[in-house]
Amino acid sequence: MTDDSELSQLIRDALPARRAPAALHEWAHARARQDADTESGVYEIGRHSRPARLGRRTHMSRYAAGLLLALSLGVGGGIVGHTLAVHSSASTMQQALGTQLVDAHITSLMGDHLMDVRSTDQHTVKPWFAGRTDFAPRVVALDSVGFPLLGARVAYVHGHDAAVLVYGRRKHVINLFMWPDEQTSTGPAKPMLATQRGYSLAHWTTNGMSYWAVSDAAPAELEAFRAAYGQE
Repeated sequence: MTDDSELSQLIRDALPARRAPAALHEWAHARARQDADTESGVYEIGRHSRPARLGRRTHMSRYAAGLLLALSLGVGGGIVGHTLAVHSSASTMQQALGTQLVDAHITSLMGDHLMDVRSTDQHTVKPWFAGRTDFAPRVVALDSVGFPLLGARVAYVHGHDAAVLVYGRRKHVINLFMWPDEQTSTGPAKPMLATQRGYSLAHWTTNGMSYWAVSDAAPAELEAFRAAYGQE
């Protein structure tokens, strides 16, 4: 390995993955330009071999270039690492939330925990939430597409209250959890379809709300429910 290569590698290993000061970038660029101008001037004026000081300046030019390369690699590596860490953290949180919702779905099917209000009329269910949640849930009738409204309840999920609409699908029950989500203000996220412990989950966000549908119906059935709910 050459001296320049060894120097570049040492810089890569030693420098932390953070943004370098703008002044340092400006100095390195200016030094590289200065050395390049000096080298050009010597070859135009003299016909003999370049002086020893020029060799030293060329070495400094290589040092500056190596430093810029290492800084770029450090900053780029830091950005990539941060992006991967954020993505991994978000995926872990989403999986944990999915587990919590599956548990809530299973619990709702035990005893008499499924509905606090039993009604197939959306105009009865929607007013029932007044005073029970600090937001107005979107209640739609989906009987015409095979997902009859059965009732509703309030649950505590993800550190806050959630409105839960209960729909049917043949012999299956669909729990639709919803709550306000400030992160959806930047635009709706791509819908997600997943399975956990044999249960299907569909997640989507729109109009400042986060929705999670959970059921033991097939994933295709839950996706059809999500599409129908969004179109009404």
